[in-house]
Amino acid sequence: MATPTVLSAFAHDTKPAPRRFVSRFVDVHEFVEHQDGGHFAAWEQPLRYAQDLRRAVALADR
Repeated sequence: MATPTVLSAFAHDTKPAPRRFVSRFVDVHEFVEHQDGGHFAAWEQPLRYAQDLRRAVALADR
């Protein structure tokens, strides 16, 4: 069974992975694109990063 995943894409990341590519390896339940942030998203956009992390943890309750 594929791992349920929330994919957070931050606009200025050094190597953003396209959803189509990531979907080959994991079960993308949510794909969240952010207009700001980059490789250090947890530091640059901590609230958005935390929201996405909470979404991912909530998948365990489904």
